[in-house]
Amino acid sequence: MSCAADIAGLMNDYFSSVLTKENTDSIPPGINPFSLDNMEHVNDIILTEDMVMKKLDLLRENKAGGPDDLSPRLLRNLKSEICTPLTVISRARLMMAVYQQISTWLM
Repeated sequence: MSCAADIAGLMNDYFSSVLTKENTDSIPPGINPFSLDNMEHVNDIILTEDMVMKKLDLLRENKAGGPDDLSPRLLRNLKSEICTPLTVISRARLMMAVYQQISTWLM
């Protein structure tokens, strides 16, 4: 049994025999939080500077930057300066998503 396909087949047979297959008929349907039916919940979202500051405080400086390549250390060191602009931008992005959903529905 040196072929990778044979080894994969044996592993598949083994794990198929020891794992249970769950009944997926009883799983409730998911809820899309951004559907127009749930729009009142999206409008209730409150984002404060204190909430943003707490998230900035939770950044771990020894981790790599995200897709924007900004260092968590830089963000934490500048948290007092960037908290207000980040809050304003985040609120605007949230509202744009809400209104974009509504405008898409109206067209």
